[in-house]
Amino acid sequence: MGNKCDNEEGMKKHYCNAREKAEEIKEITSEKMEKVKEMTSEKVEDVKEKAQEVRENTQDYIKKNPEKSVSIAAGVGAAVGVAFAFLFRRRK
Repeated sequence: MGNKCDNEEGMKKHYCNAREKAEEIKEITSEKMEKVKEMTSEKVEDVKEKAQEVRENTQDYIKKNPEKSVSIAAGVGAAVGVAFAFLFRRRK
């Protein structure tokens, strides 16, 4: 990258140098943002795949163990209900 400011004088040269630096920073920032965007997209896809896998495994478990699934859901529901009751009772 040739220096466009070599033939300028005084303040013009400083302004020109500052402008070139700003352009370099902009270019570097754009490159880094593109890399971050790519990495984020990859991570989002990984999370989607894992969520789908968990969903499928959960559905399979429920189909194979319907009684246990209902018992677990009832237990979790009861625990959440007790927790909410405790929280709302303490606020009064």
